[in-house]
Amino acid sequence: LTSAGTTLAPTWITPIVWSAGSVALSATNTSKAVTFGTAFANTNYQVHANLVNTTDTNVQTMPITITAKSTTGFTATFADAIDDANYTLSYIAVSNA
Repeated sequence: LTSAGTTLAPTWITPIVWSAGSVALSATNTSKAVTFGTAFANTNYQVHANLVNTTDTNVQTMPITITAKSTTGFTATFADAIDDANYTLSYIAVSNA
């Protein structure tokens, strides 16, 4: 649908709100608090997060659990301590609420 050259979504489609980024981790981190640039309206968002290390030959792999959520961010907790400072936590948080 267009109106005066602007594409409009149908009114029955709920807009998707998202935040994505990457934060540096330090050796021995067992969790990391992430703050969004813009707050979500509520905590009904989903987070996908993963560890990234493009430097080391032998990298850690481990589960990440989201242990806290607020409208302004979340906390990711790792199954073990991060073994060096070459890791980042890459994430995307998505909501349609």
